[in-house]
Amino acid sequence: MNCPFCCEPVADAATVCKTCRRDISVPRPLMEANRKLDERVRALEAELAELRTAAAAAAPVERAPVERPPLGPAGAVLRFLVLPILLILLAHYLLVIKFDARLVWLRAASIVLPALFGYWLEVSRGPRWYVVVAAGVATALASVFGMSAVVSLVDGDPLLPGSAVVWRETLEYAASIALAYMLGTLIANTFHPALAVRLRARNPLVRLAALLAVPDKDGKAKAGGTLEQRIERLVKLMNLGISAATAAGAIYAGFKGIL
Repeated sequence: MNCPFCCEPVADAATVCKTCRRDISVPRPLMEANRKLDERVRALEAELAELRTAAAAAAPVERAPVERPPLGPAGAVLRFLVLPILLILLAHYLLVIKFDARLVWLRAASIVLPALFGYWLEVSRGPRWYVVVAAGVATALASVFGMSAVVSLVDGDPLLPGSAVVWRETLEYAASIALAYMLGTLIANTFHPALAVRLRARNPLVRLAALLAVPDKDGKAKAGGTLEQRIERLVKLMNLGISAATAAGAIYAGFKGIL
């Protein structure tokens, strides 16, 4: 070994360096322990490298997320207008033409299907209210006209209603479909948790409340929440009431003529 003080070579059994005459009996065991620790660290580093290699080989390959292009106007029309119309016409063909089921099942499907698409539209796109109304009315009119066309082709009945009573029943049925479509958007605004931020951004009354809300001296919300939170709860309660009224109107208009 070399002397830890002067780096001159000394015998393994020596306790004093022959060159600098210093005692090396104390540093010798420390140097030996340090050498063993270095060897142990190198062994542990080699084991850790092997474990990392094995873990990387066993880990499943993560696929990069596929970025979907934004839905354009044509895609939105196909998804939220054409698709519900086709499904309602399919339900009409299967229930009325194919299986001759009770008309009540068709009226139920004509409420459930538009409501589902209205819910989907509100959650995924968040359109303005007039877009929802236009989509509901267009879905209703196209569905009712399509049903009349199918019945005219199959049974030879007139394409358009022939009396005022039939016209009224047809318009009431169309109104039930349109109201059901709007009902889906109201249900989404009332119960979907992710739409709270959108409700705050789109409602001018809630935005005004955000400016007027003042926390207490500790910076915490006052009892019952800030003014913004209280108005949000009030808006949700109003949406719930409107949803109930819309649902009642859709059910009444849809089932009035057959019950």
